[in-house]
Amino acid sequence: MLLLVKNALFTILVPGTVAFYLPYAIGTRVHTLSSVGPARLLAAAPLLLTGIAIYLWCLWDFATAGRGTPAPIDPPKELVVRGLYRTVRNPMYVGVLLVIAGWLALLPSRALFAYAAVVGAFFHGFVILVEEPMLRRRFGAAYDTYSRKVRRWWPGRPRRLSRRERAAREFELPSWARVGRRRREHIERVVALLEDWAEAMDVSDRERDRWIKAAWLHDALRDARLQGAAHGAAAAERAARDGESDTGVLDAVRYHSSGYAGWDDVGKMLYLADYLEAGRKGNGKERASLAARVPRQRDRVLRKIVAYEIRWRVHDSRPVNPLLIEFWNSLNGGSGK
Repeated sequence: MLLLVKNALFTILVPGTVAFYLPYAIGTRVHTLSSVGPARLLAAAPLLLTGIAIYLWCLWDFATAGRGTPAPIDPPKELVVRGLYRTVRNPMYVGVLLVIAGWLALLPSRALFAYAAVVGAFFHGFVILVEEPMLRRRFGAAYDTYSRKVRRWWPGRPRRLSRRERAAREFELPSWARVGRRRREHIERVVALLEDWAEAMDVSDRERDRWIKAAWLHDALRDARLQGAAHGAAAAERAARDGESDTGVLDAVRYHSSGYAGWDDVGKMLYLADYLEAGRKGNGKERASLAARVPRQRDRVLRKIVAYEIRWRVHDSRPVNPLLIEFWNSLNGGSGK
């Protein structure tokens, strides 16, 4: 009930002002409603009624599927992709613009035309600069996939993603994940870096999928309150209970913070991406330089990072995990790439 009240109040205050009060106030400076003839009424009615219907349909989906409101301070808790949102990403704005177009057909004037143009430009700028970045932070890969399939303003059938696009984005944080906004952003940067490397190294789709899957899982429980268990090990065990059977992926997740001599390529690539993703603080230029070298000199970069980690712990009189030492020894005994 409270959600319906909040949606009703928002509708009265914002769309009610933008799509009804202001166009009426501007239009009636030149015309009066009593002077409107049948021709204008017939031209305006379909636009007004369609715009209102679109807005109300979207409002219902926001409340029932998204469990939120159109207000930025109380947005949907779930990504709304049903109803009109299957064909266009911003149908609510389209509905409001159709209502304004209806007023323009009913009470035409230069001032009202200029108002419609300003509102349209504002909507476009707000969507690109504010709303879409916010949705990407909130919903991550789910919104990324949606935005690639459905156009921003012009309705149409959803675009079919290519096999490579589907492979890169079919994984997401599991339902049991416990991550905050900053942790999610870190995970997404790790995923993006691995995607770039996979393309540069021309790895198979199957191997690329393994890297991406491990990246989504590795910090899935980083912000959970765990009693004594390492977050990587806890995430690997939970993923295994959910049916993940790829030992390489599970080992990559389990030991991503410590290193592991028994890793295959998944563990090594995740370790590199977790360390070199651009959002980490300090040594930004050096990290970027090392990240650029990975596709050509992966193992050299890996040895350099592990050596740095060991020296840093020794310098600070901190214990060195025996797994890290074993990992270093396994790398040091192999050939560089």
